[in-house]
Amino acid sequence: MKPDTRMSHQERILGLLVKIESDLSADLSLQTLARQARFSPYHCHRIFRALVGEPVKEYVRRLRLERAAHELAFSARPIIQIAFDAGYKTHESFTRAFRAGFGTLPSHYREARKPPSASSSAITSNAVAEYLPRAAELFKPTAAPRQGRVERLRRLRVAFIRHVGPYEAVTPVFNRLGEWVGERQQGTDLMWIGVPHDNPQLTPADKLRFDCCVMVTGDIAPEGDIGLREIGGDLYATTTHYGAFEGLVETYGWLGGHFMPSAGLIPRPAPAIEIYLTNPETTVPDQLLTDILLPVEDSARQRRSSSVNDGLH
Repeated sequence: MKPDTRMSHQERILGLLVKIESDLSADLSLQTLARQARFSPYHCHRIFRALVGEPVKEYVRRLRLERAAHELAFSARPIIQIAFDAGYKTHESFTRAFRAGFGTLPSHYREARKPPSASSSAITSNAVAEYLPRAAELFKPTAAPRQGRVERLRRLRVAFIRHVGPYEAVTPVFNRLGEWVGERQQGTDLMWIGVPHDNPQLTPADKLRFDCCVMVTGDIAPEGDIGLREIGGDLYATTTHYGAFEGLVETYGWLGGHFMPSAGLIPRPAPAIEIYLTNPETTVPDQLLTDILLPVEDSARQRRSSSVNDGLH
C-alpha cells in the first residue's frame, strides 16, 4: 500500500472510530459506516479489520457489551433497558451474550459491584464551576485528603493519537504527538490530556483504547493516525490524584465508587478524562498531579428534558 493511501485510510477509519464511540446506540451497520468513510462495504470491512484488529460488527458488539457492564455497575437502570440499548431484542439473548463475555449473569454482576451506601464525603462544593487548571493548584501538598468536585469542562480542541494496548505503554505515543504538535504550534506550552476509553477490569489489555491528546489552537489539520476532535463541554465529577500514575486506579475507585454515589451523581456514558497538571518528564513520580474527570449527568438538563416531555403528553 502506498504511504499516501495508507494515511488516507488511517484518517477515515479514525473518523469511524470517533463516530462509533460518540453514540453506540446509533445505526452502526457496516453499510452505514462504509458510506460515511467513502468505502464500499467490502473495502470498509477489510480495511477496518486490518487497522483495528476486529471486524466492524464484532468491535461494535464488544463496545456495547462493555458499556452495558459499566451501566450495570454504576447505574440503577433496569437490566432490560440496558439490554435494548446494547442491541439485544430479548433479556435472554442479552443474558447469554453477557455470560459468554464476562462469565456471570447480568444480575449477579450488578449485585457484586453495587456501590456503597451514601456516607460522609469530602465534597467541597455543589456549585458548578468552569474547569480550568489553576497554577496555584500545582503546589498542593501531596498528603492532601481526597476532595471531590462537580465542574463543567470547557470544550477543548485536541490533536490525538489512538493507542490500543496496555495503558502503561502510552509514553512513546505522547512523545510522538508532542513533537508533531510542537512543529505546528510553536511558542506555547502544551496541555497534555489522556482519554482512557476502557475499564481494564472489563477489557483485555491488548484491546484497551487510550487517546493521547494535546490541546491545539489555530489552523492545524489531521494527518494519518493523528486526528483532531473536541472533548469536554459538559459536567464531570472531578478529583486531583497526587502521586505516581500507578495509583490512579485507586483514585478512580474512590471517585466513581464513593464520591459520586455519596453526592447523588449519575454516570453519563462517555469516557473519562485525565488532565496532567505536571510534566512527568521533569517531575518525580510522588509529586505528579493529575486531575481525573468522570462524566456525570447534568441534573438541570434532566429537569428541562423532563418538563418538555411532560408537556408533550
